[in-house]
This record gives sequence, C-alpha cells and structure tokens, in this order.
Amino acid sequence: MTDTSKNDPQMNSRGNGSGALIPDPGHEPRSKYAASKLHITGGGIRKFTNVIPNYPREYCRAFPERMQEAWMLDLRAANELGKKLYTVLPEVVEAGGLEGVMHKAFLAACVPMIDRDSHPHLWCMRMLDRDGNQTEIYDSAMRAVEAAAKDWYRIFWGVRGYDFERAPNPEAMSYRLPENLKPGTSMDNWFEGAFPGKMISSTDQAELKRARGEA
Repeated sequence: MTDTSKNDPQMNSRGNGSGALIPDPGHEPRSKYAASKLHITGGGIRKFTNVIPNYPREYCRAFPERMQEAWMLDLRAANELGKKLYTVLPEVVEAGGLEGVMHKAFLAACVPMIDRDSHPHLWCMRMLDRDGNQTEIYDSAMRAVEAAAKDWYRIFWGVRGYDFERAPNPEAMSYRLPENLKPGTSMDNWFEGAFPGKMISSTDQAELKRARGEA
C-alpha cells in the first residue's frame, strides 16, 4: 500500500497532524471577541521599531545629518543607578512644563545610529553644562559620531571623554535599516521607538507632577 501522508498538507514531516496549514485571516468563522476592522480617517496602523536609547557598544555607523535637538528629563530617584530618561515635547517646554524640574532637564543632540547587527540606536547627548557652556564630553561624542558617519567605528568611554577605533575589516560589515527608519521618513519613528511610554506630552502628566513633588 502506498504511503501518501507525505503529500498530505495536513501532515508534517513526523507524520502527525500538528503541521496543519494556518488558514488565512478572515477565512475562519469570526469570534464574538475578535476586534472589528479598523476604520481610521486619513491614517492606519503605524509601524513600530524598537530603538535602543544609547550609543552602540559594537562597531557602528552614525547619521549626523539626521540629528535632532530635544529636551530630556532624567527622572531617576536618588537611590537609583543609571539614567531614567524621558523626552519632553516642545509644547510642554514652551508652556513652562520644566519649571521646578529644570535641574533634572537638559538639551540633547540626538543622533540616529545603527550597529553591525542592524539594531537601531538613538544617542541623545547632553550639549551644555548648567552654566550654558558646551561640554568637552559632547565635543568628544560628536568627534566619534563624525568618524562613524564615514566608516565602521567602535565608540567607548576613554580617559577624558568618548574615544573611538576603526573596525579592522569594515568591508565585511553591512547594515539594513527598517523601512520606517530610512532617510526620508519621519524622525518621530526614532524617538517613539527609543522612548515608548517615556514621553512627557502634558504639563499635568503624572511623572512630571511627581518630579515637582505635587503627587
């Protein structure tokens, strides 16, 4: 008797039925719990790409031509290690939203980057010290960014700021940017990917009120 199970699309390579084909969405009876199709005037579902909010530790490339300046707020508690960064929308700053928390805020230059594994990064660097002077650390960071704009470099913390070294075999490296992060797309996608749930969009936002001691 001829075994035809290998030609049966409901059978997998082991001969059991767990390899059944998945039906196309919409071809199965709808559950009463299933969401209805979206009807959004002038829009639709926006693609989200996770972006790492720091500089790459691996060899990387930088895109300083897409650099944006943004207000950042470090809301870490006194007993917490590391930064707890939020980005503050311009309209909140213009409405006086940083009043009472200015000591926790800083203006940052945010540079899109990508590492050798094609993981996108958004490096937001403090530009000025508390007296309004450009910092040496920022200068060293921008020298590293400018180098990584031309070739593959690894960026690391040195003795007096950021240092960088060229990859020994840059010809063997490449990257692929997600479609929604490519040049010509909105930089909103980089910020939204880097700070999901960490955007101050209102002067009455809970995180901002706690930082002021109002909640």
